[in-house]
Amino acid sequence: MSFDCSSVLEPWSAAQAMVLPLFGLICALPLAPLLRRFYSRRMVALMSLAEVAAPLSAEVPKSPVPVLSSSNEPSLAQCVRQRHVRLVRASLIAWLCANAVALVMVAAHVFYGVTPTSYLFWLVLVCSPFLVNLQWQSTRRAVLLIGIGAAASVLQVLFGHEDTLGYSLSMRLANYLVMVLVFYLATAHRTLRAIVIFAGIVAIGTVVGIYMAVVADALMTCLHPFPRAGLSLALTNMTTLSLAVVIIGLFAGLSFVPLLIIERWLRRGWLSDTLTFAALALTFLFATVMGTSTFALVPRLALLALWLAAVGAAYAVALRASRWPRKARTLLVLRVFSRDHRSEKALDALQSRWQLAGPVVQIGGPDLMALNFGLGQFIRFATFRVDHLFQATAQQARGLFHGLDPNPDFEGRFRLHEVFCTNSAWRVAVEQLVDRVDAVLLDVRGFGNHREGTMYEVELLARSGRLPQTVGLFDAETDWDCFERHAAASGALQALAGRIDARSPNAIDACFQRLLAIADRPDTSSLSAPASEGSRL
Repeated sequence: MSFDCSSVLEPWSAAQAMVLPLFGLICALPLAPLLRRFYSRRMVALMSLAEVAAPLSAEVPKSPVPVLSSSNEPSLAQCVRQRHVRLVRASLIAWLCANAVALVMVAAHVFYGVTPTSYLFWLVLVCSPFLVNLQWQSTRRAVLLIGIGAAASVLQVLFGHEDTLGYSLSMRLANYLVMVLVFYLATAHRTLRAIVIFAGIVAIGTVVGIYMAVVADALMTCLHPFPRAGLSLALTNMTTLSLAVVIIGLFAGLSFVPLLIIERWLRRGWLSDTLTFAALALTFLFATVMGTSTFALVPRLALLALWLAAVGAAYAVALRASRWPRKARTLLVLRVFSRDHRSEKALDALQSRWQLAGPVVQIGGPDLMALNFGLGQFIRFATFRVDHLFQATAQQARGLFHGLDPNPDFEGRFRLHEVFCTNSAWRVAVEQLVDRVDAVLLDVRGFGNHREGTMYEVELLARSGRLPQTVGLFDAETDWDCFERHAAASGALQALAGRIDARSPNAIDACFQRLLAIADRPDTSSLSAPASEGSRL
């Protein structure tokens, strides 16, 4: 190959190539709400079916050996605190490792144009992926952190080094604003994380395909100069366009390979949605920072991989070095289906916190379809394997518990099992769940005579004697007379373990503490058998 043709193999500079993930994220963000809406509509349509054919085979995780809690084990509330501290400590150690590697590379003159302002900007932004392990009790705290990231971006644009990344002021501003958006996803909008991961990886594959199409076009032009007029020019343009479409489609399709690997790891508990988001966010941030390096493209990629590996290793070692309490209890969430966003916020806070106490099980419904949006289940949806997510028939629902994984993931969080059912299967599924959990959260906000599904659940709880292990979350629209009638007609007179007014400012904390006290019993339910030490943690 001639010297002139060899230059087309790198049509973009190394700095431009390193921000390809950033362009992928820019492309993914507008698609995220649209894809989530499409997913919700299709899943709701499937749930409205009376019955569908059951899948030929179901994936059943290997059940762990039950390990009973010892008498000297701490309370469930203490276990939750220890697990949360363990995650925060590991996140802090990983953040310090990321900064230590950055300082070493600055000292080795890997980057150019590093100023105190730019490094302060880096310190602020690199915090964002690690914030996913914090429990946000206040929207104001999330808004404050997002504001800090935005302020750091403005300061860097106004007073930072003019040649950072070699781009214009508008390009640098767009770069910073997109990175600040990571703050938003990490602290305020959990429900979009999964779709951003999916769309971001596909968009990165597409952008790489565009890069390779540009390389192929430039190489063909160099080796075989095209005619500049006539029919031959039109045919040549069609050939070039067809080749570009094939190359872009090929790389966009290849992006599903890592997605399938991620879905398998999520299913096995080697990854979690939060850990996957943090890893992708760090990749975006580190790749953008590597755009300021003085090295060529290949050494930059090598340094990027080593940087990510060092942070990942520090996080894994910190998790392994911390004790993980083995006590776990299962929570069942029953509710009145509602489109109220305040209802979604309360349930999201409760179930997210309970994932440090044990598995959470609930019947999937249209109201929480967007709230419980998981990366693994969306990958299954996008690859046409949604049948394994559904309890398609009543017979299949009777074996529901054999398919629910009681193990925590690598980080020590338990699963949120959203059980999707057809119309003929959901009652059987609820019956299977009620008898095998340690505590029940019954959200009766808006409950009345028109809520036939919730009335059936109240009657079932009364018949099975589980009302004393149930906490009711209510509001001004709850019809308690209707509740008492259906509870009394289905069995002996029982009372709820507690009634929490959702309008109270401390409703979430009170409800969570009450559920912990109910679930913290010496006996262990069938789903709450903790994993033996060393299985994933």
